[in-house]
Amino acid sequence: MEWGSDNSYRILNVDQNYSGFENNQSYVLLSLDLNTIVSPRNYKLMFYSTALYGKSNFLYDLSSIIDIPPPQYNVLTIPNPVILRQGEQKIVGVQLKSTTGATPKVINFTIEEHQSNIDVTFNPNKANISSFGVEPAPFMIAAPREAQIGQYAIPLLANISTGSSFPLNVFFGHFNATISTKGSKAVPTNLTISVIEPVSMQEQIKDFWSTYGPLITLMGAGFAGSVSTYVFDRLRKGKERNELR
Repeated sequence: MEWGSDNSYRILNVDQNYSGFENNQSYVLLSLDLNTIVSPRNYKLMFYSTALYGKSNFLYDLSSIIDIPPPQYNVLTIPNPVILRQGEQKIVGVQLKSTTGATPKVINFTIEEHQSNIDVTFNPNKANISSFGVEPAPFMIAAPREAQIGQYAIPLLANISTGSSFPLNVFFGHFNATISTKGSKAVPTNLTISVIEPVSMQEQIKDFWSTYGPLITLMGAGFAGSVSTYVFDRLRKGKERNELR
């Protein structure tokens, strides 16, 4: 049946003699004609079963809400891209993004086993934070000096919270309460890291001069101006003494 916001409904389909039960199996085969719900391109599903005993005693079981089609996930990093030099380490902010546009509620991240010697540590200073939805999750990433130059894909497993609360009066109009359909699922993804050569002496000098060069030039100009003023002042005073003689 299709329910309205005022608890009204219309019957879409009734199967009085369901024959989809399989002997010695713990599942039931269900089907839905999408034309009866205007064939949406994106929709959500939730499965439930209820057993009513008398007028008020009942049992219910609900699944988490399922997105159709399933969303795709990818990792957003700050900075982007993540580039480390051999022998360097830095903290990187990581967020999980979804093709649905909504920010997944990440419970935690797990670094999967990998063959590289890149050291990736999740949340080194905030181990007690339980959700990284809006706030990026901090990762400490270290590339040893002997790390091979190139791009690495570090496998991550994000444990995310799913589902929501569901009004019970959808099933039974006289119950004004909500029930939780929350669950969790593990989402595999990759953290991409590039390792490049360490900074050469020439690059260090160039970086130093680009950072401190203007200040050094300004200080040098000020020093030269002070010396020039001092020299000119001494010459002027010497000339005045000679004229007085």
